[in-house]
Amino acid sequence: MKSYIFAFFLFCTFSHSQSILKETTQLNDSVDYYLEIASFNKEDKHSYNKAIAYTEKAIEFAKKKKLNNKLPDCYLILGNIYYDLEKTDLAIENFIRSINLYKTNEPKSNLALAYYGLGKCYLEKNKIELSEIYFRKATDIYEALNYTDAIQLINLQKGLIQKNKKNYYKAISIFNSIINSIHQDNFLETKIEAYYQIGEIKFIKEQYDEAINNYKLALETHQENSKNIQLQKKILKQLSLAYKLNNDVTKSHKVLEEYVKIVDSIGNDYNHSLTEDTFDKIQFDKQLKTIEQLDKDKKIQQRSLRFNKLISILSIALISILSLLSLSLYKNNKIRISTNKLLKEKNRELVIEKNKAERASKARSEFLATVSHELRTPLNAINGITYLLLNEKPKATQLNYLKSLEFSGKYLLTFINDILEINRLESDKVLVESINFNLIELIENIKTSFNASHSEQRS
Repeated sequence: MKSYIFAFFLFCTFSHSQSILKETTQLNDSVDYYLEIASFNKEDKHSYNKAIAYTEKAIEFAKKKKLNNKLPDCYLILGNIYYDLEKTDLAIENFIRSINLYKTNEPKSNLALAYYGLGKCYLEKNKIELSEIYFRKATDIYEALNYTDAIQLINLQKGLIQKNKKNYYKAISIFNSIINSIHQDNFLETKIEAYYQIGEIKFIKEQYDEAINNYKLALETHQENSKNIQLQKKILKQLSLAYKLNNDVTKSHKVLEEYVKIVDSIGNDYNHSLTEDTFDKIQFDKQLKTIEQLDKDKKIQQRSLRFNKLISILSIALISILSLLSLSLYKNNKIRISTNKLLKEKNRELVIEKNKAERASKARSEFLATVSHELRTPLNAINGITYLLLNEKPKATQLNYLKSLEFSGKYLLTFINDILEINRLESDKVLVESINFNLIELIENIKTSFNASHSEQRS
């Protein structure tokens, strides 16, 4: 039973993988189908408008089905179509898209063709340095792939560069080397172009016979295996002009008639009248899609800009607030530092003044103490002598003088003691005392003292 289940599982898995493989093959075939139709319309029917339309369909289909490996080939073909239509800028755009989608680290012939096409476009725009860069890239890939004949494509452009630089001898040498080197039918157009360019150089030098011979060789090679009507048209036009300047009007008219037949055979489509209409329509559709996408991008961008603007405004407001706070803090700090500095200076001055005041107070206290002590010594002697004289029973006339002397001595001693009490006042060590005294006796003593002084003044 298990073996049956396992076999059934394998069958389902195999069927699913085959269906996926088949679907992928069909998708790839659909892109290739559109590209083949585009190539057929370009090469065989010379209907460039249809070629562009089918290539655009291939691109849209590849994008829709996410066939990223097919996109670079589509852009390469579209670039070549625009190059043939002389829409150089559009050709450059598509060649660049093609190159960007190819894996540049893997040598691939189509990548080389994209580089080659880009080089041709820049050569048309006379940007020689850029064209040489891309031709060099294409050459490197062809050398890595060992495509010897394909390298002649690059040599053709190198010859054109030398021709543009008016190095005609070197250009002819390169073109002759191309003619002698190409043997494959795939690169016959390169050989035709080489003949044509040699004819152009001879035409410029007014060597019309040689120019005609090279134009004819180009036509003969073209008739062998080339379907490039534009190249044939270009050669016939120049050949007719060369015959005319060489005074062979008959042949000039004959070639010109052939040129007109080709123009008539391909009709207005070849002359780009219908192509321009379809081309304009295709470009209009592309531009419309681009405009819609740009409109969406613009709306997204506007929302983003509004959000960014709001963020910017909030950021500016926050930065402004922080700046104001920082400025305020800076100013406050500066004021605080200045105030602290001023306070320190004032404190230093106050300390100095305090020290001076303390030294002065100390000096004064020491002076008063010294003077007071020195005065009390003689006063004590005077008071002692006065006391002794009073105890020796003096005369009545002397008694008043001695009492006045005793009062004055005691008063002076008391006054000196009060002066000494100043130090106690400053040290908060003063004690208030209540002392009894005889007011009448005090008044009498003062009176006697003044009387004695008055009598001495009289005498």
